[in-house]
Amino acid sequence: MMFKLYQESAFSDAAVKQHLYSEIFDTEFNLGFHLPSKDLCDVCDHYRKAKDAGVLTADLTEQKLDCDQRKEKAREAKAANKLHSNTRVLTFNLQQVLACPKLQVGASYYRRKLNVYNLTF
Repeated sequence: MMFKLYQESAFSDAAVKQHLYSEIFDTEFNLGFHLPSKDLCDVCDHYRKAKDAGVLTADLTEQKLDCDQRKEKAREAKAANKLHSNTRVLTFNLQQVLACPKLQVGASYYRRKLNVYNLTF
């Protein structure tokens, strides 16, 4: 997207190719993009590990299919809700629970009294 904007900008007369743009962006500016990994539910993670190890069972495959069906129903419901202009959709995420203060010492770590819960909307 940034490269397309660059091409459409005032510099379009002297625009460079995308590979050169990417190289300059990565090396001279020391910037890059990282696609975050997808969060997996416990069922999907267990299925993926079993598949990689070659120990899939029929029960695990059935659980994975059920999980995929639930995900698809949730996607369909979200898409249907987007069609209605009077519907508002709110998403939230309880991020990692952080110990405060952050300690590395075992005995002190387990005696801490304060946790930080970061709930984002």
